[in-house]
Amino acid sequence: MNSQAGMAGQTFAEDSLETPRLLLRPHRAGDAPDVSLACRDELTQHWLPLPNPYTDADALAWCTRMAPGFRTSGEGIVWAAVRRQDDRLIGSFGLKRTDWRARTSEIGYWVAPWARGEGLAVEAVTAIARWLLVGQGFERLVLRAAPGNMASQRVAEKAGFTREGVARNAGFNNAGRVDLVVFSIVAADLDRPGADNEAHQVRAFYRGLPAKRTGAGVLFTDADRRVLLVRPTYKESWEIPGGMVEEGEAPHEAAVREVIEEIGIDRPAGRLLCVEWVPPRDPKTDGLMFVFDGGVLGADEIAAIVLPPDELSEYRFVDLHDLEHYVPERIARRFAAGFAARSEGVPRYLVDGRTPLALAPRAAAV
Repeated sequence: MNSQAGMAGQTFAEDSLETPRLLLRPHRAGDAPDVSLACRDELTQHWLPLPNPYTDADALAWCTRMAPGFRTSGEGIVWAAVRRQDDRLIGSFGLKRTDWRARTSEIGYWVAPWARGEGLAVEAVTAIARWLLVGQGFERLVLRAAPGNMASQRVAEKAGFTREGVARNAGFNNAGRVDLVVFSIVAADLDRPGADNEAHQVRAFYRGLPAKRTGAGVLFTDADRRVLLVRPTYKESWEIPGGMVEEGEAPHEAAVREVIEEIGIDRPAGRLLCVEWVPPRDPKTDGLMFVFDGGVLGADEIAAIVLPPDELSEYRFVDLHDLEHYVPERIARRFAAGFAARSEGVPRYLVDGRTPLALAPRAAAV
């Protein structure tokens, strides 16, 4: 228990909060079945130091004794997040380590597996931050997440938190000690007090919509129609020049930027050759990958290629039929589709490296 919270002798009022899609209210005994189910989830167990196995008795104790205890002790306050559409519990959100003298607190939460990917965590965290910093006059709210917990880090960023750094060996879960990435938000990061709350909620809703990884690469060939590949220093598979698209950056702009950074060639991106939806593969989320036409590199341009030694160790021109020796089969299919689209003059849409059956050309009726 936070000694500073206990010494202060103060507690939060038992407020309920509403967002466009959620009601945040105190936990009830009737929430225990959903709490039990959510806290037995493999991902929840992986990131949080919960009892393992997590029992129905643990869930009931959380709902009736432990969660309410955060408020009555002065440690913080915990809400059950309930989806207003169907009144089902989707998660638990709370404040802890509250320092009443310094007017600071820390937010923690989990989201049930049946409610992930809908932006609900951002919606709840944004509402709680506003309630604490504006409504309660606090000065600082902290959110900490393990470096591998990219979903929680994205929640922090979308809710307006600023990444401050990494606290080494600062947390723990059932697997042992972990570092924690530290984020914070202060009142100045929010809209000014008295600003249109409805507009703020709408912005929070859009920030909370599911985000996809987006990558952009450029397909270059030499005069012999071989594909240019570069070899990263941080993984086994080779790639075409390119990388991840940054927030607010158009894919073709990212492609140009990455080509300059990786091989030192500055030329506009050519036309789009293909776009591929890549399904999630743990620990990666799903994503969209764009491939643009870089055209044919002349001998002088090839001779002028300069690689960043900390990122790329070499480059090579590879025959189309040999791509699978350098990249996974599904990525080889993406590059081959881009190569074919260059000749056809029509961009291709792929799902995991293949043209979806519903979109494949149909044979003419005889």
